Amino acid sequence: MPTVKEHEDLIKGIDNLLATEGEEAGQWVVGTWTAKELLLNGGMPNTENNWNYILHVMRMFYPDSTWERGSRDEGWKVRVRIRTK
Repeated sequence: MPTVKEHEDLIKGIDNLLATEGEEAGQWVVGTWTAKELLLNGGMPNTENNWNYILHVMRMFYPDSTWERGSRDEGWKVRVRIRTK
C-alpha cells in the first residue's frame, strides 16, 4: 500500500497532467493515460498492485473517469474526467 506522501504525489501528478495535457470538452477536462504513465508521473513504481491502486484512486477522487484493460507492461488505460464548473 502506498504511503500518504506517494498518494498525495499521485493525485497532484494526475491534476498536473490534466492541467497541462488535458483537453477541454464543454464543462469537462479530459485526458487519457496508461496506469504506467500516471504512476511514473506520481513517482511510484510500475507494478500490477499499483495499477489496481490507480483504479482505487479513480473511483474515490475522479468518479466520472473510465478505464479499460491495456497492455501487459503498461496496465490500465485510464480516461480521467473532471468537471470544470
